[in-house]
Amino acid sequence: MSKRRGRARPVERKPAGERKGPIFSVERLAGDLSEVYEVELDAKTRHILVHAWDDRGYRPPVRLVVTEQALREHLRALADDGAAVVFPEETPMQAAYQLFLVHLDEEMATRVTDGSEITFGPGRLDVEPLSAIERLPDLDSDRGYYWSADPGAPEPGAGLQFMSPEQYRARYGHEPVLPTDDE
Repeated sequence: MSKRRGRARPVERKPAGERKGPIFSVERLAGDLSEVYEVELDAKTRHILVHAWDDRGYRPPVRLVVTEQALREHLRALADDGAAVVFPEETPMQAAYQLFLVHLDEEMATRVTDGSEITFGPGRLDVEPLSAIERLPDLDSDRGYYWSADPGAPEPGAGLQFMSPEQYRARYGHEPVLPTDDE
């Protein structure tokens, strides 16, 4: 299973003597990711194999198909697009690297499935095949479904739910309080 729960966090810069190879390399990327997730660098293909990310395991693993040149070009493009605005305390290239890790985390959380390949597209990451889209069940429009927020939820966003009045009553033991036209 994964080594960490939660979303991407910036990777701290290590002193030059502690880095795993050149500052922005496939080896460094694999090393940084392996400190948090279950990944390995395939010695033959030089692809990064993702076996687990957060709470999700992948069999076969997700492949991050990356070359030194493609990684550096992608980071330069992110730096040129202003990645330092997101991470102002960092150099433009370090900010680009950290923003790339955020983008990679987003792809892993939303688009990959077992055996997906992640490649560099023009200005973005491409994923193939994509994970199946979870369909919401067909809803009866006459039943009054609505969003409900539970402020006591343990994690931000975890308390936002789409439920029917019956589901609300079953969970909370009272009628839902709906906004009026005046609010």
